Amino acid sequence: MSPFPERAEKVSTIVATACDFGYGPAAKLDSIAQYLSGFRLVVHGTRLGQHICEFAYDAAYDTDTPLEDVIQKERPSAVLSVLDPQSAVIAEKCGVPVVYVDSLPFLWSPSDAVPFLATAYCAQMCPSIPHTAWPVLRRIEHLHWVEGIVPEPVEPASGQRGVALISVGGVESPVTSAAESFYANLVLQPAIEALDAAGYERVVVAGNHDALMNADVDTRDMTITVDRRQLRHREFVGIARYARIVLTSPGLTTITECVSMGVPICLLPPQNLSQIFNARHALEVTKDLPHVGWPPAVFDVREVERLRLLGEEAAVKYIVDSLAAAGTDTRRTSDVRAALRRNLEHALLGTRHSEQPSRVPAAGASQIAEILRSVVSR
Repeated sequence: MSPFPERAEKVSTIVATACDFGYGPAAKLDSIAQYLSGFRLVVHGTRLGQHICEFAYDAAYDTDTPLEDVIQKERPSAVLSVLDPQSAVIAEKCGVPVVYVDSLPFLWSPSDAVPFLATAYCAQMCPSIPHTAWPVLRRIEHLHWVEGIVPEPVEPASGQRGVALISVGGVESPVTSAAESFYANLVLQPAIEALDAAGYERVVVAGNHDALMNADVDTRDMTITVDRRQLRHREFVGIARYARIVLTSPGLTTITECVSMGVPICLLPPQNLSQIFNARHALEVTKDLPHVGWPPAVFDVREVERLRLLGEEAAVKYIVDSLAAAGTDTRRTSDVRAALRRNLEHALLGTRHSEQPSRVPAAGASQIAEILRSVVSR
């Protein structure tokens, strides 16, 4: 044995951040973190993410602390940014390597902010890329295509087998506040009524926003038991894995997670711009996948397409304003709910006979972790 003490191996610090856009970015960060043993993890911002994520981190800073200050204090070996282009650009300016994770490469147009110079740009594979996104993707210098970003398999929570699950994600986007979100109020009542009419005895309603918890749902004439819960990521996956059916807004993370586990799904109307395209991609893979869109009176998809060319925020604002208009007029709200219930009852009948999506390649989280390790080791 050497008489000299062994030198302690330096532990590399990773600063991780995810934009507060619903459930997806935080859930992806949580999935990737499962493969980052051996790093010191520091979380910046992502208020919603700190609630959803379950991985152990060593330090956390809120958005009151500029990322530049966090980088100066923590001296990270790399920044892991999930759909947060601003943090990626800041890290680049500070001279820190950036591993950027993009689950929506099909969404961007030349008007959107994209970190083209990221040290490694990890884009989740998708069935097709629209022509508007190709000029953006061509400019990315270090593009890596990765498989579906989902967590390692988990066991279900006790007593959750066979329930129906409604998922409405974070009900939040960068261009709308909590008070302006009407999605849950429009969708939850008809969704629960349709499940009750289909004979389901229990439904867990999952989401991570006060709008979900406060949405008005009248169950007096129903026999179904409704359990509203704000779930952490792996707790959600544990329930979804053994659900009889998952009714979900078309968030790509939830779709990918459910499909990777072979769980039957029915798509609810979209909450935002990306979910319109998520639903389209899911239907490209499985054309008879049960799904329900908005009645035409809620918003015009053609107008969404037009505004999308001006950038994501313009299109999302139009969607949010349209949902707010439908959700503040009592008569319109009643009409929208009635139409959704009819369509959902029909869709739920279809889940008994439809071809559900086949399992998709889902090693994206571990692939990103390996790319990050490679970046750090350079």
